Amino acid sequence: MSSGKQIERLYTLLGVEPGVSAENLKKAFRRKAKEIHPDRSNETDANEKFLALHEAYDFLSKLVHPDDPSVKSSLHVEELYKTWEQKERQRVRQQVKDQLKKKYTGNIRYINDPIYEALEIVFVHFTFLLALFSVTILPMILILTYGSTGIFMSVLANVFLLLFTMSAVRNLHRLNIRSFRYSFALLVNTKPARTILFISFNALVFFIYGINTLINLTHLFWGYTVISIVAVLIILLKQRGKNSVVTTYDVYFWSLNAAPTLMSFLLIINFIFSSSPVSENYTYTAHTRNSYVEGGVSHKRRSGLIELENGVYSSYTGIRLFINGTNLCDQGTITYTIEKGALGFNVLKHYQLSNSSD
Repeated sequence: MSSGKQIERLYTLLGVEPGVSAENLKKAFRRKAKEIHPDRSNETDANEKFLALHEAYDFLSKLVHPDDPSVKSSLHVEELYKTWEQKERQRVRQQVKDQLKKKYTGNIRYINDPIYEALEIVFVHFTFLLALFSVTILPMILILTYGSTGIFMSVLANVFLLLFTMSAVRNLHRLNIRSFRYSFALLVNTKPARTILFISFNALVFFIYGINTLINLTHLFWGYTVISIVAVLIILLKQRGKNSVVTTYDVYFWSLNAAPTLMSFLLIINFIFSSSPVSENYTYTAHTRNSYVEGGVSHKRRSGLIELENGVYSSYTGIRLFINGTNLCDQGTITYTIEKGALGFNVLKHYQLSNSSD
C-alpha cells in the first residue's frame, strides 16, 4: 500500500478529514480511545486496534503541528510518513504497550487465570447465598426477635445489601454446584488458602480448647514455639538430603501452620478423652474497669476477669476470663468441673456461677 493510502487510513481510523484542527484531532482521538480501549472492548483484536489508533494520532499530530514548515504538499507528507514509519512507529507502539502493562496489568493479569476464575465462581455463589439469606431468613429472625421494629430493620439491612442482591440476580445463570465444588477445591489447594485455613483452625482450637486447658499461657506459647522450631529443622534436614532448596514459604508454612496444627491436635485429644470429673467450689471477686450512670442509677462495667479465693488458678487466665462480663457480680461463687486430660493436663469441662447480689 502506498504512503498516500496509508495516510488516508490514519484519517479514517480517527474519523477526521485532512486539515483538521489540533483541538478536534485530540477530541476525536479521546472519543475513539474510550470506545476501543482493551479495558472496555470485548473484541479479540482490541489491543491491536488501540495501538493503531495511537499510531494514527501520533503521526497526524505532526501534520497539525509540523516541525518543518515545508510540510505542505502531499509529497512532503508522504516523505514524512516514510520517515515516521521507519523511525517512530515502533517507538509509539512500545510506549503504548508499556503504558497498558503498567496501568491495566490488574485486569490483564487474570485473563484466563484458573485461580481468578475459580475465585469469581465462588464469589458468585457466596453473593447468591448472602442475598437469599437477607431476603428470606434475616427478616424472619429480626421480626421474631424485635417484633414490628424488626420489619424496619430487615428493610434497612436489605437496602445495605442491595448491591449484593442485584449481583446475585444478574449471575443466576452462573450457579452450578459442580463448578462451585471444583472451584472451591482449586482455591483450597492454593498456598494462601491453606495458610488461612491452618491459621483459622489453630485460632479456633486455641480459644475453644487451649484456654480451657490448665496450662500456663506462657508455657503453651513456648510449646508452640519449640514444635515450630523442630518442624523447621526437620524440613531443613529433609531438603538437604534431597539436595533441593528450601523456600521461604516452606519455612513459614511449617513453622506457622503445620507445626502449630500438631499442637492443636494434642490439645483436642487431651480435652476430648478426659476422665475422672471433680467439682471445685470457689468464691470470686470480679474485676471492674469503670462505672457509668444510666437512668440515675450507677452501674459497674466489669472486665470479665475474676480472682478466685486465695489466688487459686492465678496462673491460668483462661478459666478465669469470661467474654460476657454482665453475668458476673462483684462477688459470688463459681463451681468448676475439672477432669484429668488424656495427656495428663487437667481441663475445664463445665462451670456454674452462683452470684451474690450487688
